[in-house]
Amino acid sequence: MSFNVEWASEAADLDRKLQPIAKRIVDINDPQWVEKIKAAPSPMEQAGVRLAAESLLESILLAYAGGDVSTRQSIRAIFAENRSFAWAAVPPHEATSRYGLRLRLLLTSAVDQAQDLRDAASYVRKLCVNASEAGVDVAPIVSEAVSLSSDVPNNQGLSVARILRNAC
Repeated sequence: MSFNVEWASEAADLDRKLQPIAKRIVDINDPQWVEKIKAAPSPMEQAGVRLAAESLLESILLAYAGGDVSTRQSIRAIFAENRSFAWAAVPPHEATSRYGLRLRLLLTSAVDQAQDLRDAASYVRKLCVNASEAGVDVAPIVSEAVSLSSDVPNNQGLSVARILRNAC
């Protein structure tokens, strides 16, 4: 699959719809705040964009995996420019399946510096443990994601490639 120039405008449209949810203030003084967030529908459901977001996300991630350096840089730019979409978008496939784990690791790679890399490291470790426990051989999937990831460090010396290499 090749890069589609329409993806940037589709992501921007989804970003606008997701932004009120992504930017909403959470009252952490409410003792039930964590439970309320867990019980709420996904941000994509709340915004009424789940199917469109999942479809766009899968297309982008498959192009990311099959693309060249320029394609991957263009896709990283889409996520950097559309942070609410990057925050809310989740592949529909179970993370404990080979394909679901692959899409989630590709997403982590593609979002790159548009995420808190410390949180990403914790997330990737959890993904790998859960997938391993479900019988998925995570090593080749992680290896693929590392090979596609940027090794450019952030201001804390972390890069997505380094996180993926060390997390699983």
